[in-house]
Amino acid sequence: MPNNQEWINEPDHAEFIHKGMLCLIKRHPILFHLCGYVGVPKTHPFFGLDYEQTGISGIEIHGGLTFSGPRPYFDISKQESDVSKQESDVWWFGFDCAHLHDLVPGMDLMLHSEQIYRNMAYVKTEVINLAYQLLKISGAKT
Repeated sequence: MPNNQEWINEPDHAEFIHKGMLCLIKRHPILFHLCGYVGVPKTHPFFGLDYEQTGISGIEIHGGLTFSGPRPYFDISKQESDVSKQESDVWWFGFDCAHLHDLVPGMDLMLHSEQIYRNMAYVKTEVINLAYQLLKISGAKT
């Protein structure tokens, strides 16, 4: 099986703050691929916008944006963290790693050698990339 099933030994969840931006990585509860999110404050020009709206363009992230909303569809950690403490005034933008050529662990009947598992390190790099792009759009120094 490709990639030695590394998803079995990696965390299912990560929260961090990058350059003041709230960042979250969460494993999908059914298909087990990773999803990455960045939260923007009410002062951000994209706050409250749907990721598919015409006004949102130029974001280059793995597979494109696939989520926007007051919080990702699954529960964020029940533990108090720096991210969850600030969550009430945040609009999240996110992406997932379940696209063409992505290895999706929960779809193991369809695993092919040319598929690539997008691991925690990869998703964290993409989340930081998304944070930089959203910071740039807000006019903040990156």
